[in-house]
Amino acid sequence: MLCSSSINPHGFTAKVGDFGMARQAAVTRCAQPAMYGTATHMPPEALLDGIVGKPTDVYSFGVLLWEMLTSSRVWAGLKHTQIICQVALLKRRLAVPEGLPAPIERLLVRCLAPAAADRGNFHEIVVVLEEFLQSTMHEQQVDWPVKLPIVEGAAGALLGAPAVSTAAAAVAAA
Repeated sequence: MLCSSSINPHGFTAKVGDFGMARQAAVTRCAQPAMYGTATHMPPEALLDGIVGKPTDVYSFGVLLWEMLTSSRVWAGLKHTQIICQVALLKRRLAVPEGLPAPIERLLVRCLAPAAADRGNFHEIVVVLEEFLQSTMHEQQVDWPVKLPIVEGAAGALLGAPAVSTAAAAVAAA
């Protein structure tokens, strides 16, 4: 979420909020997927088996990062059932935008990894982001949003498309 800030030179501060999946942090548990979270931001294991835990939050962060980098809504134009089918059953993934700095691209890929064990944790995310900020403090500002590539999924559907009609057509064609 973006909150107004008189302290930040950009006039806003980004804050992370939880919209229904908060649970006891030390526990990985099973939940009914329909009862917790937002389908657009849920990883495959949460959609398929209701498994939620810290890796679920890392995946959700990856989705938010993707949205910030592309200035696009994830899975635009798709209904929740279509998203569940794409992510959980057809194993489709969000396309990695072209032109990202290498550390940010690696971070995004890791956060969105299909296997929970491959996603890392928030301590690692903070380290990567701090190192990236330190390395770019004197460089020029990066132009965002970055351009999305056309990527084919396992069954040939277009992924990462910002246009509603393209995303909806991809599901219809699958």
